[in-house]
Amino acid sequence: MQSVWMLAAANLRRHKSAGITLGLLTLIAALLLNLGLLNLTNLPRIFDQKRTELHTPDFVATLPDSIGAAKQAELERFISTYKGVTGTSQETALYYRAASFPIGGSAFSTSVAVESSGEAKHLSFVGARAAETNESIYVPYMLSTKGYRLGDTLKLTILGKTYAFRIAGFEEDLLWGNTMTGSMRFFLPDSAYRAFATLPENAPAKSVLFNAYTKTLSDAADLSNAFLLQASSDNQGELPWRLSINNTKLAVSMPVMIGAALEISFAFVVALIVLLVVRFRIVGSIEEDIRNIGALEAVGYTGRQIRAAFLLQFLLTGLAGGIAGIGLSYAVAIPHSQSLAAQTGLNWQQGFDPAVSLLTLAILLSCVALVALVAASRIRKLPVITALRGGITTHSFRKNHLSLETSRGPLSLLLACKSIWADARQNIALGIIFAAVSFAAVFTFLLFYNFGVDNTAVMHLMGGEPDDISVEMKSGADIQTLQQNIRALPHVTQALTYDVPMVETDGQASYGAVTPDFGLLKNNQTYGGRYPKHDNEVAIGGVLAGHLHKGIGDTVRITAGGRSADYLITGLTQSINDLGTGSYLTEDGFRRISPQFVPSYLFVYMENHTHISDTIQTINTRFGAQVTGVSNDHATARNILGTYGTVVAVFASLMFAVMALIVVLILVLLTGAMLVRRRQEFGIQKALGFTTGQLMRQVALSFLPVGIIGALAGCLLGQSFANPLVSALFRAMGLLKLDFILPAATVPTVCILIALLTYGISMLAARRVRRISPCVLLSD
Repeated sequence: MQSVWMLAAANLRRHKSAGITLGLLTLIAALLLNLGLLNLTNLPRIFDQKRTELHTPDFVATLPDSIGAAKQAELERFISTYKGVTGTSQETALYYRAASFPIGGSAFSTSVAVESSGEAKHLSFVGARAAETNESIYVPYMLSTKGYRLGDTLKLTILGKTYAFRIAGFEEDLLWGNTMTGSMRFFLPDSAYRAFATLPENAPAKSVLFNAYTKTLSDAADLSNAFLLQASSDNQGELPWRLSINNTKLAVSMPVMIGAALEISFAFVVALIVLLVVRFRIVGSIEEDIRNIGALEAVGYTGRQIRAAFLLQFLLTGLAGGIAGIGLSYAVAIPHSQSLAAQTGLNWQQGFDPAVSLLTLAILLSCVALVALVAASRIRKLPVITALRGGITTHSFRKNHLSLETSRGPLSLLLACKSIWADARQNIALGIIFAAVSFAAVFTFLLFYNFGVDNTAVMHLMGGEPDDISVEMKSGADIQTLQQNIRALPHVTQALTYDVPMVETDGQASYGAVTPDFGLLKNNQTYGGRYPKHDNEVAIGGVLAGHLHKGIGDTVRITAGGRSADYLITGLTQSINDLGTGSYLTEDGFRRISPQFVPSYLFVYMENHTHISDTIQTINTRFGAQVTGVSNDHATARNILGTYGTVVAVFASLMFAVMALIVVLILVLLTGAMLVRRRQEFGIQKALGFTTGQLMRQVALSFLPVGIIGALAGCLLGQSFANPLVSALFRAMGLLKLDFILPAATVPTVCILIALLTYGISMLAARRVRRISPCVLLSD
């Protein structure tokens, strides 16, 4: 065994640059793989831990006093007696269906609950707290990631009136503490809350937050759907508000899971490149050191010992790179977890996870070991005498492709072409590497462009209609008059009724989408068929259609308020908002099962998304008696996308840097190996009069065609399969067929950049040819 260690150590000393290159590539693969596995495995665990620590209920229903004591008691009884419910509790609060406060320079609109901190049973504060005053307010921890600091002023706008509070602390809240669930909660000191609640304008907001604890998460999901159906059964299908732990966990974890999947996918791309490099280095070492291998066998080394030395050499290199990459991943995890806090609202720091780290090492080292064993197996077929002859048997001459005598063209180019043909296997592997890198570049740029540059496609897929303002109308409001008046306001281009009632579609609870004419909507969410036009038609989400095993032309039975009717499926839709489970009906179609239905929401569209704040103020001032809440939907969507855009931009920058580094490392490695392998040939060419510049161009040109062809192949694959791959990643969010925008200039730009990088790095790496001495090389 000692002889194997000595031989492996000698190989490492002789091929230091190759070892460093392989170690860096392994480091990158380990970093991405460990980071992805940490997010994939730890966020669900941390979410469950926080659920226990914060005593988070599994389900919360908002029961406004305006529905009457009898209805409140009925719904409380329904929740308390539902299967799987193990306990309940309740809190009094002020609940506003629409409120807004500044985030990132714009007004963020959401539903808001305001409670007394004295009544709250479990408050978990993050960081220090300021002294309480009548102006104090405790806000979700997420706001600290959005630029708010202790002592800052928070301006909360409700029904056109703005209230100023001083932030006294940040509290961690699993259900109410992020922007993804559509509702947030704030706490006021007890005396301040009592004073605030007695204001006349806050009387309609008085509510009960009814909490339920269930045996399992599936029980909470069932309760959530059943409650919506029960609460809307005699309320014209109007959707009451509720929060469930299932939906919150999905909303919070899905973006993180997608990011983890991307990191793991890129890690495997880098790992594939590592394996190709391992194979190339072993094959190259056998060719370069074939006489030494023959001499070792002649003095008593067995083929098994020599193969074991190769295996040990690359395992040690992979182990060093893997450990360094895993260590670096924990350093990266600190700012990474801070960016995730901006999405999830969870205050968590990633600690060392030995199981994940060992899994990362095991995956990488087992792959390296397998490839090394297979590549080194050719030593068994190498007779000692053949090895001592330099690998030449009695007569073994290849066909002379591209003869210099008969071929026309620049001599450096012809010699480069002959080199490409002579190293066909190496160039195939190099072409695969370039294809993988360019595919990853196209895929990364697709995400970056659609999230960070032109997010129109993402805005449309987030769900619902890309309206600018949503207006919730009071019961009994004159809808037609209000709609006409708002439509007549300056800079308003359209005002449509659009409601989201809860229905049952073939026995499965789903969100409905009801509007008079889907042809007036700006966002067509169908990816197959069309929206309904008649009262007996429906379009359903693709995920729901898959669960029901239904398609276009089939019939489904939809129920609301105890009444049912059959509808013909005319289209399939996709949306993050309803997770692909929506049922889209015209108003006339919905009235077949809810004859007393009255629209409760207006969607307002502005010219070029301008004058939104002024229009909201005008609606609250002129029509405040007829509306419950007015929301700036455009700013809310932009704010959410801004968070994603920042994360994607950081991820894209990291990936572009990694891919450029991979190209540089591979070219430096291959150029160095070529100079060693062909040192006698270059010595002869220098003796014949070739200049250093000619030899450098010959080396660079031998890589350039491979780089261009591989980059072009990878770009074309990316152009064809990037959108289907993104669709697979987002499928769990209800998106089945994405059509993200890929600018036409992407493919030629990536190809040109890779070609320039290939030629430039090859020329720089080939500068070592200047130190070649014809006399020394010929004597070798």
